[in-house]
Amino acid sequence: MTPIVHGARAKRQTQRSDPALRSDALALYTEMTRVARLYTFRERDRVGYHGLTITETHILHALVGLGTASVVELAALLRLDKSTTSRAVDALVRKHLLRRGVSGTDARALRIEATPEGEKRYRRIRDDLLEESVAALSAFAPAIRRPMIDLVRRLGDELEGRALEQIEPSDLP
Repeated sequence: MTPIVHGARAKRQTQRSDPALRSDALALYTEMTRVARLYTFRERDRVGYHGLTITETHILHALVGLGTASVVELAALLRLDKSTTSRAVDALVRKHLLRRGVSGTDARALRIEATPEGEKRYRRIRDDLLEESVAALSAFAPAIRRPMIDLVRRLGDELEGRALEQIEPSDLP
């Protein structure tokens, strides 16, 4: 006898058994993997010219956007382990692109922020990488570009939400 399944679990089982959805998921996986690989190699090659690793660049990007964060918060946000994040932060501090400061509420808690030189370096990297995106998007009319960007944003939001559901409470700051 087949057990009766209700709610979200039933929906997931139905989705998993839908051949058209599985085919679309495979096609999406294939294309997203290709795009991710192209972006990763592009970043590795271009970012290296600026004297940073990809991880250091992602940390700098996060801090320019956030203002300040702790190493634990950065690790959770970027889905990195704490030791990798700490080593990259140390390297960025040595390069004078980040600085550590004491939290206003807890003198034991260290906050990290980008220095003016770190913000300037990040903007140069971003502007350099942006030129490739401009060139790629120029192949599409604005009426196509905007929905495409919205679709990618929505996909990112969905994937990020699913990733956050998998974070253990002990991983959060």
